[in-house]
Amino acid sequence: MHLALAMLLAALPFGGGYGLSKLLMREALVLGFFALVLYRMLPGTMGIVARKIAMTLANRFFHLMGELSFSIYLIHLLVLQPVAALVITQFGHELSAPLRFAVVVVVVLPVVCLLSWITYTLIEVPGQKMGRFVVQRFGRKAALETTPAE
Repeated sequence: MHLALAMLLAALPFGGGYGLSKLLMREALVLGFFALVLYRMLPGTMGIVARKIAMTLANRFFHLMGELSFSIYLIHLLVLQPVAALVITQFGHELSAPLRFAVVVVVVLPVVCLLSWITYTLIEVPGQKMGRFVVQRFGRKAALETTPAE
């Protein structure tokens, strides 16, 4: 039932030009995500393949990338735009567009990941700890104060 609902929602026509290829891609993404989450329910080879993919995506590297994803989201444009501008101004017509893209990715990706790891460990993790402390320390008091006395 959840899969059918997700497939129907993915079929809703919103966004720019909407054609059959876009619809099929959305539906394939929904099916793929359901397969990765519910791989134990898939029969035969489909279940085996989905399990292998799910286990690969559950490794430490992808877990770390998930932890860093918010920092990556915040930082990537701060690094990407100046690097891309520099590559375009220095090598604009000398390099083909795919090669310029590759150069930018090779430079930007490690820098963004390193900066994201630094901000995650120095800002996000301490902020999460502080948030848990505040909730534990003051959340119970607020809950007790709002509970009517018997």
